[in-house]
Amino acid sequence: MSDATWRRGLIARVNDEYDLEYSSSGDGRLATYLRDHRDRMFEENRDDDVRVLAWAWGVATPPVMAPGYIRIRPDLFSLRLGREEWDGELFAEARFPIPHHQLQGQVPYRVKDWETEGLAGDPFSYREEPCASDGAANRTFFVAEGRLRIPVDAKFPHISPKAPVDEVKEALREVVDYLNENLAPQVDAARGIAGAAWPS
Repeated sequence: MSDATWRRGLIARVNDEYDLEYSSSGDGRLATYLRDHRDRMFEENRDDDVRVLAWAWGVATPPVMAPGYIRIRPDLFSLRLGREEWDGELFAEARFPIPHHQLQGQVPYRVKDWETEGLAGDPFSYREEPCASDGAANRTFFVAEGRLRIPVDAKFPHISPKAPVDEVKEALREVVDYLNENLAPQVDAARGIAGAAWPS
């Protein structure tokens, strides 16, 4: 699947083909990254399914792995997994830009907004802050950012930091499917993507 095929309802995808094609070890880039980052996980966290899954997700996505084994839709700044400290449950969080036209108050046209780098009309393109090189040096700019967090109330396969890479990949695939089904509709609604609506 090329990066040009992003659509509503799809905020993450797995790229097995790239992972295997560009591997120097023969067992995939993800396997190499997991081995290289295993020591960064505290020993006491290695039996906590939630922390291990969040760790594997963090390794499989940018900035650790770039391009990631898990690709994140370019209009999102990040898509991460974490562990709630108060109850130990898994959560997913998406961060994304909110353009002026989506805000309640009217922001004057002269105030700079998120830049889309020549991709006008593509709601899934990467957004950048205005910079001095585009004439914004003496102009006000207002960039708003949204953060959407949901509890992940599904059970995924148990994995350990030393689990075979195929087991880790299967767990990550299940998380991607869950996020596309449960988080993507809310992200799309918050981003104002045409045809998107908040789940009822």
